[in-house]
Formats: sequence, structure tokens, C-alpha cells
Amino acid sequence: MSATRAKSKQISETTEATPMPRQLKVPATTDLRTDTSSSEIKALRKDLKEMFVDINKRIEDGISSIKSNQQVLIERITKVEETQRIMDQSLEYYTTSTTENQASVSRLNTRIDNIETELKEKNKQISNLEGDIHRMERYSRGFNLRFGGINEEENENTLDKLNTLISDKLHLKDINIENAHRTGKQTRGDQKPRQIIAKFIYRPERNEVLKKVKSLKNKDFYAMEDLTAADAKKKREYRDIMLKAYNEGRHPVFRNGSLYIDGRLYREPTK
Repeated sequence: MSATRAKSKQISETTEATPMPRQLKVPATTDLRTDTSSSEIKALRKDLKEMFVDINKRIEDGISSIKSNQQVLIERITKVEETQRIMDQSLEYYTTSTTENQASVSRLNTRIDNIETELKEKNKQISNLEGDIHRMERYSRGFNLRFGGINEEENENTLDKLNTLISDKLHLKDINIENAHRTGKQTRGDQKPRQIIAKFIYRPERNEVLKKVKSLKNKDFYAMEDLTAADAKKKREYRDIMLKAYNEGRHPVFRNGSLYIDGRLYREPTK
């Protein structure tokens, strides 16, 4: 036991008496980290610089593109404004023209109205004149009779033939006829002879001849009034009515463009 303690003490003393060796300096960990960070910062700065350059280029390109588009838009707007100006001028021109045309149309309408009024007045005057002419023609034809069924011969004397007929068949003397002639185209062969129009000097003699012809029975000729074209058309329209009146034993008479039945003026029924 004592030997062991003595040995331990000896070792302890030896250890204290022996100097410690010099320690080596090792760079601190923080210095390595600082160098690494500096490199990264430089790289980062470079990247940022390049990025800023790229961004600036893009911005400049964008601004240039915007300016270019802006110029195009300005040109388009200028064209639109010019077109609008031309359209405004055209609209103003057409508006002025339309106003002038409307005024012209108004004047023309007024003139047309005046002309229509004048035409109505002229038509009224013409209608009155036609009525006067028709009445004059009717009065002149009132001295005439149309004879039909009288044999027609070549180179005949129509007036002598008619005077002979009135004297021999009607037994009327001293009837004064101014003239007599055939009407229409001359016929040949077995065709029906043309009518004879005779103009009497005195209307009473003409009426007497007509009355005498109508009273004859089994006659081979006939006599009728020389109607105007308008009166003849009107009489044809009344033909069925007159025939019906005859069959009923009534007395129809067509005179001066009007129909009389038993002395009373016939009026067409209203539809």
C-alpha cells in the first residue's frame, strides 16, 4: 500500500516538473465562413447586375414598343379624325342638299296641286262642252230616221227611193226630206242591205213617218231613231228591261238617253 502511494506521488511530481508542449494555431471556423460568403456575395452581385441590365433592356424595349404602338395609334386616330371630318362635311352637304331638295319638292308639290286644280277645272269645262256637243248632236239627229231592210241597188238614187216608199207604203204626201244616204261599207251579193239615214226638214213630219212605220203590220222594212253613240249604248243596256216591259204589256220608250216605262222615268235599283 505504501509502495503504491509512493509511486503515485513520484509520478505526480514528475508530471508537474515536465513543461507542456506549444499548441498549434488553427484558423477559426468563422474565417472560413467569411471567405465563402464573400464569394457568394460577389456572384450574387454579378447576377443581380446582369438581371438589372436585362430588366433595363426589357424596359427600354417595352418603352420603344409602346412608343411605336403609340405612334401607330396616333396615326390611326389622325386618320379616324380626318375621316370623321370628311363625314361631317359630307353630312353637312347632304343635310343642306336635303333641305334644298325638300324646299324644291315642296314647291313642286304646290305647283302640282295648282296644276291638278286647273286640270279639274279644265276637265269640268271639257265635260260641260262634251255635254253641250252631245245635246247638239242629239238635237241634230232628232231630225233623222234610220231605215233598214230596203233593197240596195247599184247607182241608186236613195232620196227618190225613200220618197217613193213613204208615198206608196206609208201613204204620206208632201214629206220634206233634205237628204238621204246609205251608211257603212257597200255590200255585194246576198249580204244584208245597208241602212239609209234620212234627214227631214221638219221634225213633226219625221215623227209622223216613224209613227206610221211602227203601226204597219207585216212590213218588210223598218224605221228607227238615229241615236248618238252614247244613247245607242245606253239603249242596248236597257234592252232586256224594255223587252220585259213589252212582254208585260207595258209601254217602254227610250228618249234623250233615258228610259220611260208607261210615261214614268225608269230608275235603276240601288245595289
